[in-house]
Amino acid sequence: QEIRLNSLPGAAVAWVAGMNYYFDNYHLQSYYTSPFFANTNGWRDIRNRTNSYALFGETTLPLDATQRWSLTTGLRYTHERRKFDAGYINNGFAGNAPYYDQSGKIIDNLLTGRISLAYALSTDASLFVSIARGAKSGGFPNFTQNASEGKPDETYKASKSWTYELGSKNRFLDNRMELNATLFMNNVKDENLRALDSTSYRFVPKSIDTRSYGAELEMALRPLQGLEIMASLGYTHATLRQVSDDVAASSGARDGNRVPSVPRLNAALAAQYRLPGAILGLPSVQGIVLGAEYQHLGSRMA
Repeated sequence: QEIRLNSLPGAAVAWVAGMNYYFDNYHLQSYYTSPFFANTNGWRDIRNRTNSYALFGETTLPLDATQRWSLTTGLRYTHERRKFDAGYINNGFAGNAPYYDQSGKIIDNLLTGRISLAYALSTDASLFVSIARGAKSGGFPNFTQNASEGKPDETYKASKSWTYELGSKNRFLDNRMELNATLFMNNVKDENLRALDSTSYRFVPKSIDTRSYGAELEMALRPLQGLEIMASLGYTHATLRQVSDDVAASSGARDGNRVPSVPRLNAALAAQYRLPGAILGLPSVQGIVLGAEYQHLGSRMA
């Protein structure tokens, strides 16, 4: 649930402020049996609850009389509580614990925000540069792997990031065409990645620093009334940094390795056509949108 207050359209100083509440109730009940992997055997009842409360605000200030220069600043404070309860019962697999329960709480207070400087080359073109601070709270695993041994599973801690962007926004053909381009770099501290432990053959959460940089290009074209064509192209180079000795020894991860599940190339092409409701005998405020989309993701490392 989110409540916002906004400045009026066309106000000299644009601003937004508000409150946000988020609740998530993840519940997994499972039964597995395997003659080979002891840790998968048994009944599990796992519940992850998240309550998140946030206050946020952002404002854009003109810096000169011509309003070519503008400064945007924003802050967000998030208080997040996570509660974890997990129960395990053996299904008769020899050597496993007869039962095991684990519970815990994590409380994170996260302060994030951004600052952006923009310059309007004209009414239809602008340049901007921005710096943003991001964060993700810590948490618990969605599947307990150590319960079969009567041991607790590892938690993962909050991760924080700095994002730097340089970009351009442009409009052409009397606002019927838009073209935006962005260069970016992200530095993430303690990203939560799942590493394969070669001694136990289990995927365990590990905090690993990452860095990514790349470029994005977006285009939108409205050649006819009701018809819109959109395209995008992105390149991302994402690598691991400062891999700890224990992760390197057990999983083979190394500084400079590609970040798992991040493709270097992504592209999309879409088109949609909006039919007015009057054609179909519907009220004039209603209609039907017909659309098609193609997406491409490049190869990703496991």
